[in-house]
Amino acid sequence: MLRQGPVPLRAFALCLVGEAELRLGRWDEAVTHLECAASIAADGHQIWLTSFPHSAAAFVLAARGEYDRAAAHADSAAAVPDRTDPTDAAHCYAARARAAVATVRGRPAEVVAALRPLLACDRDHSVNQPGVLAWRDLLADALVTEGRLEEAEAVLEPYENAAFERRRSSDLAAAGRVRGNLHAARHEAKAAEEAYETAVEHAGRAGLPFHRARAESDFGAWLRRAGRRAAAREHLAVARAVLVELGAVPFVKACDRELVACGVRPGGEGEVRTPDGLTPQEHAVAQLAATGLTNRRIARELILSVKTVEYHLSHAYAKLGISSRVGLVAHFRAGS
Repeated sequence: MLRQGPVPLRAFALCLVGEAELRLGRWDEAVTHLECAASIAADGHQIWLTSFPHSAAAFVLAARGEYDRAAAHADSAAAVPDRTDPTDAAHCYAARARAAVATVRGRPAEVVAALRPLLACDRDHSVNQPGVLAWRDLLADALVTEGRLEEAEAVLEPYENAAFERRRSSDLAAAGRVRGNLHAARHEAKAAEEAYETAVEHAGRAGLPFHRARAESDFGAWLRRAGRRAAAREHLAVARAVLVELGAVPFVKACDRELVACGVRPGGEGEVRTPDGLTPQEHAVAQLAATGLTNRRIARELILSVKTVEYHLSHAYAKLGISSRVGLVAHFRAGS
């Protein structure tokens, strides 16, 4: 079927293969098959079929930090003529692609802007069915990051219920991770821990490496912020090993920041000793500040107060002999 037969069947078969490889962590093969599916569909004038493979490819490439290629696929997913309905499947896939890129780049407001129109879909619309198009986890997580917790709950709960009814492990893992983040933002420690553990369990049982790595990473980050650094290191180390194998560079860097904040060197090479003399917490805050995040956003990322962020930044400035974020950018660029 992959080499012969009608164009729609060939393209669709390649899409299914690519999606399966994506879930199994075989990302190189996934991108190859998804791009091939999009090309076959376009060459065969079946433009309506191109949105799905472009959207899935955008997700993988964004997760690897290949933002230009990911954005190009997101644009291609949206380039379906004569489709004006914002809840049309092609527009939904395009929105998911844009949101995936924005998620990895740490731009939650863009994620919300891309995905909120999908809330207009009725309950029985295919986009709301687990296993068709995962987007509610991205939207709910972005809303948590933005501090819009009630809105996050309203988006997440129907997704959890549908995933449970259909016993979709991948969706249960994704929903569980976001549920953990939501409980963490509400300072509900016991519920957060249970949600993270559930997410890890579902991802592990279904053999979904990226889902498990994300759950382990968020779990570890929360444990570190709760002061349980030894447990945090274990979960972060598991996540990092998987993410390195997948080539998910932006997520590896996020793990590394958390490991440094735990006081260990990424990769398990013993206690960290920052050559610039910053403490692990100062280093984590300064690194995020150098990426352009505001103090309020850094506080949300690290679960600190804004005053604590300001405190760590002032100490970092003094130790590094600089007076602004511009100096931080130059410092980390020189050290990279």
